[in-house]
Amino acid sequence: MYIAGGGGFLNAVIEKTTVENQAFGLAVGANARVTTRGSVYSGNTNIGISAQGGGSAAEVIVDNCVVTNNGTGLYSATQGILRVANSSISGNTTGVLTTGSGIAATFFDNMLQSNTSDGAFNLGLTKN
Repeated sequence: MYIAGGGGFLNAVIEKTTVENQAFGLAVGANARVTTRGSVYSGNTNIGISAQGGGSAAEVIVDNCVVTNNGTGLYSATQGILRVANSSISGNTTGVLTTGSGIAATFFDNMLQSNTSDGAFNLGLTKN
C-alpha cells in the first residue's frame, strides 16, 4: 500500500487492517501523514512499514500494530519520520532501520525482539 500527497498534503488513517505477503506493507511517501492503528504488517518481502520523504516530509504514526516476518520491519529514510507506540516488531530480518536523516522514534513501550538483527530506534519520545 503506497500513500503520498500529490499537489498538496495528504492525511490518512488506517485501522484494523492486515497487509501481508506483498513487496511492501505500508509505504508512505512525500507530503503525507498516516496513522496506522491496530493493524498487522506481515510476510512482506521488502519492508513492513516505511516513511521515505524525498522532497518533503513523510510521517507515520504506528500505534498498537504487529510488524512481523518482513524483510525489514520498520524503515525510515531521508525526511521520513516514524513514531511508534504499543507495537510489536519481531521475526523480521531487520527490526528497525534508518538511513540518511530518517527518524524512527519510540515511546519506549514497544516490543523490539527476536529479529535476526533488531536494529534500533534513534529517538526517544515521552507521553504527555
